[in-house]
Amino acid sequence: MIIQGFPKVRRRLLAATVAAALCGTSSPSHALNGTFMPAFGPRAMGAGGVGVAMPQDRMVMAVNPAGIALVSPGIDVDLTLFAPHREGTVDCRGIGGCDTAVHSESSRGRFLVPGFGYSHRFGEALTAGVAFYANGGMNTSYDRALYDEAAFRIMGARPGTPGFPPRGKIGVDSSQAVISPTLAYRLTPGLALGISPLLSIQRFSARGFASFGPLSSDASSLSGRGNEYVLGGGVRIGAIYELQPGLRLGAQFTSPLYMQRYTKYNGLFAGNGSMDSPAHCTLGIAWSPVPALTVGFDVQRVFFGDIEALANRPVSGPELAGAITPARMLGGSKGFGFGWTNETVYKLGAIYQPDARLTLRAGWNHTPSVIPESSGLFGPIMPSIMEDHLAAGLSWRLDNGHEITFGYMHALGNTLEARHTAFFGAEADTWASTDSFDFGYSWKF
Repeated sequence: MIIQGFPKVRRRLLAATVAAALCGTSSPSHALNGTFMPAFGPRAMGAGGVGVAMPQDRMVMAVNPAGIALVSPGIDVDLTLFAPHREGTVDCRGIGGCDTAVHSESSRGRFLVPGFGYSHRFGEALTAGVAFYANGGMNTSYDRALYDEAAFRIMGARPGTPGFPPRGKIGVDSSQAVISPTLAYRLTPGLALGISPLLSIQRFSARGFASFGPLSSDASSLSGRGNEYVLGGGVRIGAIYELQPGLRLGAQFTSPLYMQRYTKYNGLFAGNGSMDSPAHCTLGIAWSPVPALTVGFDVQRVFFGDIEALANRPVSGPELAGAITPARMLGGSKGFGFGWTNETVYKLGAIYQPDARLTLRAGWNHTPSVIPESSGLFGPIMPSIMEDHLAAGLSWRLDNGHEITFGYMHALGNTLEARHTAFFGAEADTWASTDSFDFGYSWKF
């Protein structure tokens, strides 16, 4: 129904945006809050990701479906440039014959991610819309076989020794795109409710893990099998309530995105290839002490601890040496994972409009690392360790009423040091930082 109501140019624009991302012309993102994007759209990006009670545009459907009841109908087209920096080290010095730490910097440091939002109002109470966005992802690509090379060095081998690992790739490449048709309804002038069915496609590949074959329930479906795509879905519900003029509360809950099982990588993910996207919920408040200024604060809880492939405890020393049960093998019913914990994200943002054309934004986004030090052995592969993010942005209204927007977020560099790991007691160090640039163009109906 919503698509049929599009003028032809809008239908083509949506189709082109969705096709570009799902066909892989946009590379996967390197997310900042666990595997999730920190913000959706340049306005939210510039305000630190705040949005559950402070909707600014149609991309609010990716955060709180009730938000489109409070913004003007229109179209948003966004493009985000992610520039992540990731480094990993396995420091085996002093263990066996190892006298050199194995260090590498991940390549592929630029990723483009599109976004699209559209809404249309039917009378005073009902608003319908659809959004396309990248829900998040993770990418690493090291040109040294970090673990294999460290193991050979511990055994006394050196470059040139027969069997010494050549320089080769190890890493993962994961991305997730979501389409969310949305309905929002104003029950009263101060209360809006919304719902979005979520349709998702997820892409994953891994390479450089073949040496872990003895620890896998299916070594032929562990590594180096190229891209695999799986489909899934879930639902998001939300509400925004105006306590008094200038003061709003918002809340949302998003179910897990239940994904198909991977078949190319069922020997890697726990539960025979199961890798759902976790549920999350958010509470937020927005306050306008004066008409030109709005301040918002969100608290989000992400349940990574419910996703076995991420949350199961990492491999132990005895298991790495071969004392492992079938259930604990990679791909097994309790297969070892990355040891991730649940995540709490705090977002603070401000919007200031000095005149009718210019809008300024600033924000801060904080989350403790989801990887505890005790689980940091594979931190270089999934480096979700960034904790503090600073953001800024602005919008400029054109003479025709359309608007161009820029948002920027910098994730401060952070290091995770995992000492005395199960990998022969070696230390695993991970360092990561990210710059995100978001550009958008929007117009109202």
